[in-house]
Formats: sequence, structure tokens, C-alpha cells
Amino acid sequence: LRPIHRTPYEHKTVWKYLKTIPNLTSQLNDKHLKTLSKTVFSETWLKGSTVIANDGFYVILKGLARPQTNVYKNLIEGSDSPVSFIPQSFHSFILSEKFKNSTLAKMYLHSHDSMLSKWSTFGTLEVIPQIESGTQVFSVVTEDDCEILKIPAKGYAKIKEEKIKIENMQKLKLIHMCPYYEEWPTLSIYELIALLKWKKFPPGH
Repeated sequence: LRPIHRTPYEHKTVWKYLKTIPNLTSQLNDKHLKTLSKTVFSETWLKGSTVIANDGFYVILKGLARPQTNVYKNLIEGSDSPVSFIPQSFHSFILSEKFKNSTLAKMYLHSHDSMLSKWSTFGTLEVIPQIESGTQVFSVVTEDDCEILKIPAKGYAKIKEEKIKIENMQKLKLIHMCPYYEEWPTLSIYELIALLKWKKFPPGH
């Protein structure tokens, strides 16, 4: 269903599902996930269709699909290890130059048995520039009639930008409360904001 046609109960169901995806919950709080859930929609694809996923993150709700690319790279920042599709985490078909020349690449390139089923995921949450999208094609071919949930990359990016904006305002407020920074020029203050990181500590730490 398109977001505009969903009932409040269906919106809540989508929101609850997004809360089970670690790569989303690690970056967005409940409020932002609820906003994101209103941009998510499902699509029906007939058997034999090619689903190109350069513009979003996809979750198979029903049916089977086969990836057209045989090497997967975890999108978690800083990770270079190849990984296969598993439920409730997201991966995209990115093959770096460094990985192409490795022994693991040869092993993965010769693997043709990766079938995607219910709750398997593919695509990307990164907005890919138009110039690159022609060369970086993340795609699958449906082996059955499939129902697939789509999280638009642009919708996710917009929410991330809003989250960063709010965090920066909170950091600015915190800095202004400290007398040490009263004489600092505005440019230096904003450079400091970019360096500040929030950190949570458990009780009794």
C-alpha cells in the first residue's frame, strides 16, 4: 500500500517492523522511525521482473528473488567484509576495487546459489548520484510474483538531515551555556559542533 492509503493501524505495523532493523534503529530514534514509516510503501512485482534498487532499501515480504550481482558488501560504515543476505539487516551490491583483487572475491564471484526469500533485503539507503547510478546497479530478478517493501533513500536522507540539524542545535545550546566559549568566533563554534559526539553511559558507569 502507498502511505496515503494506509490506516493508522497499518502505519503502526510498518513502524514496528522498522524497529526490528538494527541498521535503522542504531541511527534513528523512535520519532524519526515513525516519520520514516510514513514514506515506506509496498510494490507488487510479477515473476521474471527485474527490480533495480539504486534508489532505496527493499525488503521481500512475499515470494523469491535472485540477485544479479554475486558479491555483497555490508553498508555499515567502516565495514569492508563481504556478507550474504540475511533477514533484518541491509546490504547492497558494491564491489570495491580493493575487494575485487582479493581471494574472497573469487570465492564469492563463483557463488550462484544466493536466493532471497521472505524478509531478505537488498538495495541501499545512500542516495546515489545520477552519474553513478548507471554504473552501480543493485538489482534482483523475481522468481515468483513478489510483494516488496521499499524505503526510499531520499526519504531516509531527509530524516537523517533533520536529525543532524536538531542535534547541532542542541550542541550549540550546550556550548553557549559554557562561559569558556563566550569569546569564540561563530565560525570556530560551528567547527567545534562538527567535532562533538554524544555519548551515553549506563547507570553506575
